Amino acid sequence: MTVPQIAVVGFVNAGKSSLVAALSEHGDIAIDEQGGTTRECHAYTCPRSGEPNLVLIDTPGFQDARHANAWMQQWQDANAGATGPDSVRAFLREFADSGRFVNEVRVLETVLSCAAGLLYVAHADRRYRTSHDAEMALLARTGQPRMGVLNRVGRARHAGKWQDAMRSHFGKVVEIDAVHASFAQRMDLFASFTGLDDAWAPSIRRAVALLRGDRRAIHQRAADALGDLLVEVLSVRVEVPFAADAPGARERAEERACATARQRIAAATTAAR
Repeated sequence: MTVPQIAVVGFVNAGKSSLVAALSEHGDIAIDEQGGTTRECHAYTCPRSGEPNLVLIDTPGFQDARHANAWMQQWQDANAGATGPDSVRAFLREFADSGRFVNEVRVLETVLSCAAGLLYVAHADRRYRTSHDAEMALLARTGQPRMGVLNRVGRARHAGKWQDAMRSHFGKVVEIDAVHASFAQRMDLFASFTGLDDAWAPSIRRAVALLRGDRRAIHQRAADALGDLLVEVLSVRVEVPFAADAPGARERAEERACATARQRIAAATTAAR
């Protein structure tokens, strides 16, 4: 069974790493509101343990897709019969070690070497610019299956503009809040990946089933932990001796007993978490 590899691409600070973290449930992915945190391509398997059924690739953000795409178009115009993927390979030969178009080179090398599908992520609260068209056109040159993902974070002030632009470049555009999406919403997005390539459908469906199974197991473990915690907390017993004939001794003993009980309950709660 083919294990699909899907590269999550887009401009700097579009929410790519947040989306990969939410979908893969890898908690060690670096995320920063300032953007530009991801400098290399990193692959994350889904599910995290066991046999992988899907690989998500977090990528650095595009920095100069407009000039990169223009170079490819000029090369293709000068080479009759050349295809979009031909222009991408020529671009990589020209700039792989040049120090120019560093992020574009990294992304495109990964996409071609892995035959990866593409998720183009756009930030709905960031202004849409015509330069973003170059990013989407550049992806089309790869010939790889692709779809658009509109990240509806913040006030999503520019969602309408993004929707119109993305629908002109992608056959399918889905929307999600990468930060606050529920588990069900994330699984729905996963399921939509089956439309990228029919051959990937069995692997993606299995990945979704395994992730749902993992979630059920997590809920069961949480319920067991809560049950054990309740029994432990409700069973806390503290005995503090005091001299019955000493003034205020009983009150002071009660205070010490309550303080000790609170400490034990806090420690049990921390352990349960």
